[in-house]
Amino acid sequence: MENPLDGVKPDIGVLGPAFNSVWARVVGAIWGVALAASVVKLIMALYKMRSMNKAGMPTEMADAGQEAKIAGIAVGCLASVGIIVGAILFVVGGGN
Repeated sequence: MENPLDGVKPDIGVLGPAFNSVWARVVGAIWGVALAASVVKLIMALYKMRSMNKAGMPTEMADAGQEAKIAGIAVGCLASVGIIVGAILFVVGGGN
């Protein structure tokens, strides 16, 4: 049996340039808000680490360190989403 989707490529251009513009802005806004929230979380965790270190509370400092690691990874991943998606599309698309 032949693949009925052979040669078919996803294209949202059929919905018009207005739709393309709107969805790109919405996704960009969501991406920006997520990145900003992650940066705020990272700054708060780093400040909490510093405060707990000054207060001599090693357990709380370790907890804040874990929060900072997670927030740092989130910032890195969100900042590189474009590169990651581009690489996946390059590999899946065969470099076209």
